[in-house]
Amino acid sequence: MQPTIGLAMIVHNDQAHLVQCLESVKSHVQEMVIVDIGSADETTAIARRYTDKVFEYSWNDDFSAARNFSIDQLATSWVLVMNADERLEGLTGTLEALLTQHPDTDGFYLTICQTAPDPETDDTFPALRLFRRDPAYRFEGRVYETLRLPEAAKRLMVTAPFIKRISTPEALSRDKHQRNLALLQQMDTEHSLISFAMGLEFFQLKRYEDALPHLQKALNSTQPDDGLRTAVIRYLIRCLNALGRHAEAIGICIKETKRYPDYCDLHYEGGVIFEEKGEYPLAIKWFTKAVECQKPPLGYFHTIGTESFLSLYHLGYCHEMKKEYLKAEENYQKAITSNPDFVKPLQRLFLMKSALSDPATVLYALFESELIKMADQALFLGELLFDIGYYRLANRCLEKALPLSQTTDSHRLHQRMVRYENYSGNPAGALQKIDQLRRSQPTIDPEIAVEEIMALMLLQDYSAAADKANALSGQGQFSETALAILAMTTLAREHTLSGIPENTNKAAVAERILNIIERCLSFIPDSETDPDSMALFINLASLGIRTLTALSPDSAAMLIRYIDDKADTVQNLMNYKFNLS
Repeated sequence: MQPTIGLAMIVHNDQAHLVQCLESVKSHVQEMVIVDIGSADETTAIARRYTDKVFEYSWNDDFSAARNFSIDQLATSWVLVMNADERLEGLTGTLEALLTQHPDTDGFYLTICQTAPDPETDDTFPALRLFRRDPAYRFEGRVYETLRLPEAAKRLMVTAPFIKRISTPEALSRDKHQRNLALLQQMDTEHSLISFAMGLEFFQLKRYEDALPHLQKALNSTQPDDGLRTAVIRYLIRCLNALGRHAEAIGICIKETKRYPDYCDLHYEGGVIFEEKGEYPLAIKWFTKAVECQKPPLGYFHTIGTESFLSLYHLGYCHEMKKEYLKAEENYQKAITSNPDFVKPLQRLFLMKSALSDPATVLYALFESELIKMADQALFLGELLFDIGYYRLANRCLEKALPLSQTTDSHRLHQRMVRYENYSGNPAGALQKIDQLRRSQPTIDPEIAVEEIMALMLLQDYSAAADKANALSGQGQFSETALAILAMTTLAREHTLSGIPENTNKAAVAERILNIIERCLSFIPDSETDPDSMALFINLASLGIRTLTALSPDSAAMLIRYIDDKADTVQNLMNYKFNLS
């Protein structure tokens, strides 16, 4: 009999993620059951676009009860459990084919890939998410719910598919951690999983002193063959390191590498600790060992790249700190090749070589050596160049990336180049690029519209700038920017600020005008700059200053504070440079 698969989900205020989740799974299941536990947004409306099996469930502080309820509504022979912030990825065939290949298996562990804002903490771990629908298979636990299968049930870990979990915004994440802690405190804290969960929740809240005893307790109550143990070890080491207790953290690394000698993550953690202490020779030994290891078995808690690009990047950094530049360059290049999406080694390599050579020469060499192969790499490097004042070189970086890019990437490159053209003192070039963007996409991004207005103002075409600002004035976060531009263009054309709406948030408008002044003052001419370009920025900065003094007494005071801050910065620089204090 052909197996059938049903998706069982519980959701709560998940409108931001639900569509992507359901799109990723809809072609792999025959049925979807979505149980809402009290959403106040569009979650249920989105769910009903995919299935008519959407149920309301009265929340009773028990995730297992809600999970079991969702499973009970299915009619399929197998169950796939997912959360709204997850995506099903890495499946080349069908889920049915996986089940058919392993007819005696009762449950499959899928790898969860937990993404994070910092790619150095993209963690993976196994979870029992695909299993037969059987009345005996039930979730237990108010939170950190665990699926309990009979002892005789056969389980299998597989590499594909895997589940990618999207990182949660910090404010929402904090609320979830607080909620989880409250539920965990109602459970059996003697259980190793609950001890670990308590420690993990405190750790995520950066309450490291509170996390430590729970993690230590969890470690003492797990056996070497317990799949939970590697996660406990990793978080205990991280916790001790965050508390500055490096000797204890290293002690655990040394002890546990004897038990798990080929566990690359432990060698990586040891390297990180020694690197943070500035003990680079020891760090190099630990990172080298991590690279020599293979990716750990599926049941281990693993940070993606500890056996490759992460350790290679840190090897490069440690060699750079030892002034062993050739070894640093070699490892940075290996890290870039291993994972082009990881941009930190590209940043370090560029800055290191630019300190020893001309940045333009370094940039062109990176392209020629094919270390830059992707638009995202070029965008990152372009922004780095932009931030350190190499506006024209930033533009050329993106120009060189255009032949490497797809249509979507090309559009992103051209959008960024508009800003670089403005800052390079070429507003006419910026307007030309905007015209090119309009030919491929009639409606341009509001941020590009701001750059267009900036270019028009630099060229002193205040009437056109005012028209564009009026069109932008109703677009949410850009409203104050539009009003700031309208104030400046009104003053330039009519020598008065009459016509500014009475209910205008003048403080916000003044802040936007200060941003424009800051942009103008950030212009750094180079050998290729048109001699007249400097005057364009000076004139626009002068107009901004005049507008602030005319807008309100408070905006004039903001200008004075801004000038005072700049004067203090220059004074500190002079004191440092000429040893005046």
